[in-house]
Amino acid sequence: MKKNYLYTLVRSWLIVLLLMLFSFSFMPKQINADVVGTVAQMPIIEVHADLTWTLLSSHTLTLSGFTVAGATAVTWNSDNLLFYAIVRTTGPVDRRLVTVDPTTGVCTDIGSLGDSFSSLTYSSTTGILYGMTGAGAINSEDLYNVSIVTGIPTFLAGPFSVGADGEVIAYNYDDGFIYHWSGNSIANMEMINTTTFVATPVVQSGVTHNEIYGAVYQGSGNFLATDIANRALIITSAGVVSIQQTGLDFQFRGLGYVDPLLPVELSSFTSTINRRDVTLNWTTTSEINNSGFDIERSIVNPGGSGWSMVGNVSGHGTI
Repeated sequence: MKKNYLYTLVRSWLIVLLLMLFSFSFMPKQINADVVGTVAQMPIIEVHADLTWTLLSSHTLTLSGFTVAGATAVTWNSDNLLFYAIVRTTGPVDRRLVTVDPTTGVCTDIGSLGDSFSSLTYSSTTGILYGMTGAGAINSEDLYNVSIVTGIPTFLAGPFSVGADGEVIAYNYDDGFIYHWSGNSIANMEMINTTTFVATPVVQSGVTHNEIYGAVYQGSGNFLATDIANRALIITSAGVVSIQQTGLDFQFRGLGYVDPLLPVELSSFTSTINRRDVTLNWTTTSEINNSGFDIERSIVNPGGSGWSMVGNVSGHGTI
């Protein structure tokens, strides 16, 4: 009986850890490996499957006290599990930072950004929501730290001119750089150091794209991007461009979120038994925005009280 109890206990704890990892990967409102973007020139936010671009949901953007005319960006904050967007309002014309629920289109106002910001990207590594002003605007293609509490932008560096319409940015979690795109010239892509803000040009190859409308990092050195020609593109951090999908229904701005990667990649899991004690050991090969592991146990005896947390092991953030 004692052996069976210990075996069941170890097995139960292993199931808990696996369920915990599974729940981590599906935590963002069930939008896993999907694309969240806004429709250009329209107050609409949509969710698409990231491989087939099958439409999963489409909603009109609403903001209490304002009339929403459109949106220029959306990004995912993996720390507080919220989507942030830039919406255009009328009467007077303004661009405002909001949080948005892509499953309903309902926005919550944070503050005014004026009439120049066009792109957002969030980094859980630096804890900063980055915003870039649009090409042709006052102080165009400048990079800012945008407060997620007040919407107040703080200038960081710029301008970063990579050609006409150079206003789309996306953070690369593997190398820690912000990538920046414009139109279809040869040297229209660059990587910006988030500490020194030195920009390094990246010469593109492969398919020639039109003006980039949205981009988000997928992992493994790849960005998913959209252009004004209604195409979905894969752009590597080395600048190689390929077409994923043509003939999209709309021109998609953003993009907000693509997460095909598990936040925690487990490489080993072992347990050792010493009388009534069980010691769990596991190793991770990568962790993305991981605050820690909750350890739970359950009473296996009939009539037991179910699962209860007995400890926590700190994670390593993003490594």
